[in-house]
Amino acid sequence: MPRPTRAQGRPGTEVIPAQWQESHGVVAAKTMTFTVNLRHPGTTMAYDHSVGHSVATPLAPSPTNVPTRVQAHRETAQDSERVQGEESVRVTGYLVTLPLSTDLTGLATGDLIDFPADCPDPLLAGAHLRIVDLIRGSLRFERDVFAVINDTATEVTPT
Repeated sequence: MPRPTRAQGRPGTEVIPAQWQESHGVVAAKTMTFTVNLRHPGTTMAYDHSVGHSVATPLAPSPTNVPTRVQAHRETAQDSERVQGEESVRVTGYLVTLPLSTDLTGLATGDLIDFPADCPDPLLAGAHLRIVDLIRGSLRFERDVFAVINDTATEVTPT
């Protein structure tokens, strides 16, 4: 009789090894090829001496330079038209993947993901995605965030 293997359920063998998350996380992190900044929506007013009046400045990002991988979310990849006020607005969904080690303390639905001007995808360069869902769970090796981009207004909540 052949010796039982792990695939056959050897008694005492863990189904999921203890280091599963750590070993997979290293591999997944290598697929995150550029960085983004995460921040709360809104602005702060600061006096600018060069123009002689206060100007709105986006809130400071935290955390910054977070490695990421972005792809159109399969179920929302096609643009959808929504009406906001009396204006038709195009909304596209994205799956944004971050390292599990990223400190997301304080990050919530409605917060923003800022893409740098040198983003590899010129259509996302300088864009701001609004977070619509943060996926939570056990046995994860990366953090999935669902976000949408709004072509008419990247930020509508001044403070």
